[in-house]
Amino acid sequence: MLPFRWALIGVHLLMLLGTLTNAILPNNYESLTSTEKMNILWGNILNDIYPIDQEGNYPPSTVTEQTAGDLIFNATFLKEVFEEGSDELLNGRPKIISPTGVIGQFELIVSPGSPYTGVFSSGSYLALGRMSGQPDGTLTPANPLKPFFAMKFLYNGKKSENLFAGYDTIGQSSLDNSTSFFQNPISTGYDTTLDGGVDPAHDKLIATLREVLANLPGGPRDRPQNTGTLGLVDLASYKWPSGQKEARTYAPFRIGFTGTPEAMLFRQTDFNYRAQLVRDIPANIHLLTVTAQRSPCDEFKPLGELWLRSKLVAGHYEDQILRFQQPFRQWDPSFITPDGIPCDTNECGPLDVNVCPPPNPSSPSGNYGHKYHMG
Repeated sequence: MLPFRWALIGVHLLMLLGTLTNAILPNNYESLTSTEKMNILWGNILNDIYPIDQEGNYPPSTVTEQTAGDLIFNATFLKEVFEEGSDELLNGRPKIISPTGVIGQFELIVSPGSPYTGVFSSGSYLALGRMSGQPDGTLTPANPLKPFFAMKFLYNGKKSENLFAGYDTIGQSSLDNSTSFFQNPISTGYDTTLDGGVDPAHDKLIATLREVLANLPGGPRDRPQNTGTLGLVDLASYKWPSGQKEARTYAPFRIGFTGTPEAMLFRQTDFNYRAQLVRDIPANIHLLTVTAQRSPCDEFKPLGELWLRSKLVAGHYEDQILRFQQPFRQWDPSFITPDGIPCDTNECGPLDVNVCPPPNPSSPSGNYGHKYHMG
């Protein structure tokens, strides 16, 4: 039976897979306002919260390694990740990556003077945010968390736009044996290598994902660039909450999230990490600072703050029905801000970031200087 570790390699492309037992969204859902959509989704989440057992834990995922092994290399199955645009998942699709997590209402506050457009322009933006990771259940230094974070921004009369971030696919034990979700920075472009390890399953998965991407409609720039970096162009292309298209799109290459001192006080104990997050993290807390990288050759610079405005909750709807859609359009130098570092695709573009100068150690980019696999 194949282990779950290799299944994490393509998590950005796969964490959207899940089971939909009943269609809950109304037929006119996409035509509603951002506020109306948030009220519907949050109501569905709160109406389907998990019970706590006698030991203070939530129920574990029912997904088996056999199920994951049967589906993870199926290109037809994986292609549906891109073909559906709903905020609910397709009927009959078992969630095989990050099947359990916690969710809350977040506020992204972008500081004055931002050079970007969309939700990365100066202002305040409400969204759903889901924290998840492998393994499920109890965390220990020998069984560390692999943090992943997704955000869903809702718009008036158009589909949602989504963001995905992670640390790496190996787990935090590779650095410090941490069991804290907030211990290390996470970003929208992260390392998916095996630190020099040899894993045939990893190579097979990357090959399957390349097949999926190559067969998506449109040109090369209309498809996600690789398994570890998803473009932020769509989120920068529309005003929030109106859904109006920006006259010109300026998008960061990557976004980074770093735990605040308040978040860093949080430490996992020896029981189910989801239950502890729900119990210990209060509403209205500044959880993460946000940084942005203008191009592959720019350093990360401060962008704003991310606040949790509700309590975190865990339940069946957010685990098995709510869908965070795959972003399509990848970043290229045409989206760089006017005062960013000039970036020729053939010299310093998303297809070859390793030619960029080494990062400045004093930069707020944190851990983002490491390489990431261009699968």
